[in-house]
Amino acid sequence: MAETCSTVTLSRGGSVTMAIDAPDVVNPGRTPVLVLAHGAGNDMRSAFLEHFAAALASRGVTVVRFNFPYKERTGQRPPDRMDVLVDTFHDVVLAQSKRTGSPPGPLFLGGKSMGGRAAAALVAAERVRPSGLVFLGFPLHKAGAKETLRTDDLPRVKRPMLFIQGTRDPLCDIELLRRVRKEMKLPGTLHTIEGGDHSFALLKSQQSRQAAELSAAADAIVEFAQNVLAKPASKSDIRK
Repeated sequence: MAETCSTVTLSRGGSVTMAIDAPDVVNPGRTPVLVLAHGAGNDMRSAFLEHFAAALASRGVTVVRFNFPYKERTGQRPPDRMDVLVDTFHDVVLAQSKRTGSPPGPLFLGGKSMGGRAAAALVAAERVRPSGLVFLGFPLHKAGAKETLRTDDLPRVKRPMLFIQGTRDPLCDIELLRRVRKEMKLPGTLHTIEGGDHSFALLKSQQSRQAAELSAAADAIVEFAQNVLAKPASKSDIRK
């Protein structure tokens, strides 16, 4: 597996870092590509995203990671506004397509927590039409505030969505997510990590199955992509 890094020039000015982890064998235009955005508290080099990039590349999926602008600046900074996150995501999708061939090849978007929300907002705005989306810990609500849901974009995505969620996630009550998916008739599937928190970490008493749970999550992503791409309406594209 090989990783290549490059710089993406942003439409708003400035630039961000992008890394591409590719399988040993790549078939341009046919190998699935998953663009993953980081969460609010980490960057593209978080252990969480590094793990999934390596795990998925070893399973035949090209993974693209990138930093949002605030993570390219020195010091502790709050996340960028959602419109900045979405524009950055769009710029990265355009840049990586020149390297991976997706689109028109199979393209999936997603991310960890905030990064997943940005992916949903980008697709809901119809600026990118991916084959599907992958949410690694979708932040359905703030901790302790289940009455206010972050679901505005989800009904407008209209693409298959894979939610990978820990059942102990304080930002996503799993039963509430099941209800939301049913009521909104969201296409796709839900993969749960029993006992996992917002980053899928298990309690110390359950650590013996941590590696197996993360491996199963990576397998679920690959299976989701295969199932989506087996259907004729899975073509992806970008609107500039």
